[in-house]
Amino acid sequence: KGISNQCAFKIYFDVEILQANSNVMRLKVYDSTGVLAFICAAETENLTGKYKVVFEMPAYIFNQRMYSEDFTLGNAHTKSILWRADKFLTLKMANEDSEIDNSSLQDSLQGIVKPLVTTHLIKMQ
Repeated sequence: KGISNQCAFKIYFDVEILQANSNVMRLKVYDSTGVLAFICAAETENLTGKYKVVFEMPAYIFNQRMYSEDFTLGNAHTKSILWRADKFLTLKMANEDSEIDNSSLQDSLQGIVKPLVTTHLIKMQ
C-alpha cells in the first residue's frame, strides 16, 4: 500500500448556498493547548444549491495528542462570517495498530503535527 493513497480521516459538511456570492469554507485544526495546527479552505464562486464539502486529512500527519476543529462559512468579499461551529469535533490521535513501522524516536518527537518524512543518509566522498 502506498502512503499517498491512505487518508487518516475525512470531515464532511452538507451546505446549502442560497446566494451566488464568493463564499469561503474554512476548517481550522487546533491542538489541545489552542495552538493553530493548520487551516483547510474551499471557495465557491457564484454557485448556488446543495453541496457536500469534504476535508480530507493526510495520512500520518497528526502527532499523538488531542485536537479540536472549528468550521466557518463566510463571504470572501465582505469577510463576514455567515455560519460557524466552534470546537464541533474533538479527537485524540494515536498510532496504535499503525501499518507503518513508527520507531519510538518518531513517536516521541514534539510538535503539533507529525508528518511521515522519508529520511535518507547519503555518504559523502
